[in-house]
Amino acid sequence: MYRLNIKKYRKIKNISQEKLALRVGVSQGYISQLEQYPIRTKSPKLELIEKIALELKVCPNDILEYVCYNCPLNTTCPKHNNMPLTF
Repeated sequence: MYRLNIKKYRKIKNISQEKLALRVGVSQGYISQLEQYPIRTKSPKLELIEKIALELKVCPNDILEYVCYNCPLNTTCPKHNNMPLTF
């Protein structure tokens, strides 16, 4: 499961849903649906995540956050255990 941090950064930048929607070419209702967590019914394309991130002047990685509490690797995941990633 992943979380979209659109609302968090939109509030920090003091941008309304309407203004953000207009700037990225979607409806205000769609932005509202994307901000719902964990009951979100819409999953945006990555291109839209990039457009939203550019409008909010944040990295797309800050907008899209993976929530690993249901992940089967939860006990061995470096992210979960605050360990450095090694490849």
